[in-house]
Amino acid sequence: MSISKQKSHLRRLGKERRREAQETLDGDISESFGGSLTEFADGIGVDEKTVIAAYWPIGDEVDVIPAIKRLIHVMRIQCCLPIVLGNELPLIFKLWHPGESLCLGKFGTSQPHTASQIVNPSILLIPLLAYDLAGYRLGWGGGFYDRTITAMKENGHSIISIGVGYAAQQIPLIPRNSFDQPMDWILTEEGMYKVDEA
Repeated sequence: MSISKQKSHLRRLGKERRREAQETLDGDISESFGGSLTEFADGIGVDEKTVIAAYWPIGDEVDVIPAIKRLIHVMRIQCCLPIVLGNELPLIFKLWHPGESLCLGKFGTSQPHTASQIVNPSILLIPLLAYDLAGYRLGWGGGFYDRTITAMKENGHSIISIGVGYAAQQIPLIPRNSFDQPMDWILTEEGMYKVDEA
């Protein structure tokens, strides 16, 4: 089976596991994500100059917005959201503040308005469908985050990438191509996992 077909199969599996995890987990689990992310942020010394790229959840993606609001309130970080410019292009990021309205972007995303300031985040929160313990993830297949991370590294921009999902979405091995970029950390309802300590 080709890598492309393997990935398609695992995307379907990951989507099923994500839906089941969201339905199965009791209560509001945003507190567990928020607590782990706050502890991590405190540990690396984020402050009001730190820009964290979140994402507005689509469907049953893990909602990181409550955690981001907590970081904004407690640590005064800045938040930005991704903008899809087009196929085969890296994402750009624009500042967003809680309470500000969003507009509809490509592929059903919600994004800041045109007038919002473009910024370079130092931390990326990235939704996933499946992941392995080497830090590789599967998203929807557009390759936007892989291209974005590659472009940032090529431009000398330091970035910490954090894949966000449920523990049930872990699989033994994600098939990978040369352009796939591993995450530095994985965040689930069970806590933060540092990839290079595998």
